[in-house]
Amino acid sequence: MNASRWPAIIIAGLCLSTACSAPVEAVAETTEAPSSSGESTTTSGPPPATTSSSSTGADTSTGAMAVDSSSTSSGSGTPDTSSTGATDSGGATDSGATDSGTDSGGESSSDGPGKGLSCNGDGECLPGAPFCGPDGHCHDGDEGDPCVDDNDCNDAAAPFCVESICHDGSETDPCQGDQDCDAMSAPYCVNNTCHDGDVGDVCFDDNDCDDALAPYCVFNICLAGTKADPCQNDGDCDDALAPYCVNGLCRDGDEGDPCADNADCDDALAPYCGQFVCHDGSEGDDCDNDADCVLACINFSCYDGDEGDPCADNGDCDALVAPFCGQGNCHDGTEGDACDGDNECVLAPFCVANVCYDGSAGDPCEGDGDCVLDCGGGTCQ
Repeated sequence: MNASRWPAIIIAGLCLSTACSAPVEAVAETTEAPSSSGESTTTSGPPPATTSSSSTGADTSTGAMAVDSSSTSSGSGTPDTSSTGATDSGGATDSGATDSGTDSGGESSSDGPGKGLSCNGDGECLPGAPFCGPDGHCHDGDEGDPCVDDNDCNDAAAPFCVESICHDGSETDPCQGDQDCDAMSAPYCVNNTCHDGDVGDVCFDDNDCDDALAPYCVFNICLAGTKADPCQNDGDCDDALAPYCVNGLCRDGDEGDPCADNADCDDALAPYCGQFVCHDGSEGDDCDNDADCVLACINFSCYDGDEGDPCADNGDCDALVAPFCGQGNCHDGTEGDACDGDNECVLAPFCVANVCYDGSAGDPCEGDGDCVLDCGGGTCQ
């Protein structure tokens, strides 16, 4: 090989390893080569590709061109990596990773799993179903959803976690105490069941019953204390509607209600307890004595002392209607009325043979005192 070509080959080799700042072609153009005439001439173009790089295993001329291309594009000895495929790929990767993380993060926070989808914590659930239940699924905390405690239940829809299930605490919902029941609709927990304390609900005492609906707990049942409701004493009966507890039932003390004494009878309706029944003391009512009647008690029945009513004396007879008790009956003392003496006869002032007469002709008589005129032969003349 001509010794005059060594500089170009050496420089080309150096360029492969050091990324020359000047093009190889420029070096080649200044290298002198002998001509056939023995004169030195200037050649143009790249040097022949006769040497390969043992360190890279690539064609020297190809490697040089690759470096030359890199050098030319950057204008410096250091390759411009900002426009390389690696940079683009890295940028794409960075951008993709950022986009992917943003999308994924957005989905978890705002578009995450809906009701019934799997979750590991509340943070993975949507606002519409924000509770991650013990079953590993998102729930809205409504009635019937699984729960561990009240925090797994919707405060508005079903705020109470009882027996691992969300409930709204309404009538018949399970409970362990009043705190598990809705304070408005069913505030009483009795036998592990929420109740509103209305008539017929189970109870242990009056505190388990609604004051307005059924305030009395009798034999473990809430009752209103109205007429015929079961009771143990007057305290189990409504003061206005049926204040008297008689024979195990609430009574209003009206006509015909059973009683032990007058205290079990309504003072305005039927104030007298006669023969264990409330009466107003009018004609025909049962009685034990005159105190059970408006006027008189005769043979355990009330009488008003009217004409013909039985009597023991004038006190049993109405002073205005039939003031005289004659022969056991009340009369007004007119003709034909029974009498025990003249004092029991008014319009017919003569009592003869226990009958009132006016003493006119033909009336019986026992003497002239029984007649208006004279008595002759037992007859008024």
